[in-house]
Amino acid sequence: MENMAIMCAGFTTGNVNHEEFNDWYDTEHLPRLAAVPGCLCAWRFKAASGPNQYFALYHLETPDVCASSEWKSAAVTPWTVRMRAHTSAHLRIVMRRYAKA
Repeated sequence: MENMAIMCAGFTTGNVNHEEFNDWYDTEHLPRLAAVPGCLCAWRFKAASGPNQYFALYHLETPDVCASSEWKSAAVTPWTVRMRAHTSAHLRIVMRRYAKA
């Protein structure tokens, strides 16, 4: 697994029902992405401070996993579209494992 990667995603929520938002993230969004082939595991965090309220880390076999059709399909559902309408300050960084030559 020389090509391992991490994808970081962060955002802030606006005027949203936080109980529904957390239910969506915990029961649909994170599990669907974690089940994509090549996603080794996923974690969700709530920020202690700073502009991005929520943050997720995805450990991937390769950086290409989060560009795959499976990832894109898992990431878009009617509930996701509705919840994303209440988010801003998006951050998405895909990083590949660094190995000094």
